[in-house]
Amino acid sequence: LMRLRPDHKIVEAKQLFCAARMLIDEGKSKAAIPMLQRAITFDPKAAYLHNALAVAYRQENDPAKALESFTRAATLAPYWSLPRFQIGMSYFLQNQYDKAADEFTRAVALDPSDGISRLMLARSRRGAQNYAQAEKDAQELLSVKANYAPAHQELGLIYEATKQFGKAADELETYVRLAP
Repeated sequence: LMRLRPDHKIVEAKQLFCAARMLIDEGKSKAAIPMLQRAITFDPKAAYLHNALAVAYRQENDPAKALESFTRAATLAPYWSLPRFQIGMSYFLQNQYDKAADEFTRAVALDPSDGISRLMLARSRRGAQNYAQAEKDAQELLSVKANYAPAHQELGLIYEATKQFGKAADELETYVRLAP
């Protein structure tokens, strides 16, 4: 594409994105950040660039910049669930469970089949000690993905927290059976 359109900045932005994602995957996010920032100058409305930049910021332990970039990605691509999931993870990692649950709820609304968003929604509710809703969320996840081992683990932890030890043991045994 670069040979066909040497002056096309969108193609250069995509090239920078690919190189930066490789660096991020290799744990070299510090080197990826300026590449992604440059790519954004070429294509400022590309949500995937902002999302990748946020991942790099998160790896560099800059949660404020990560959240800002994930939020920008979500604004640019309002029907893409990944930035919403990532915003939820940002809040979850800061133990802001209610805010995390709100974002995971948005992610699930955008992609109801996404098991990890549903799982993190249940975990956020458990973190906020909203055990009844956490149990409901985990059960809904199992209705979508019946043999999803992490959902059984989450239910086990919810039941343990609510002192329903028999149910907790059953769910944790199911977890171990499904994911030995």
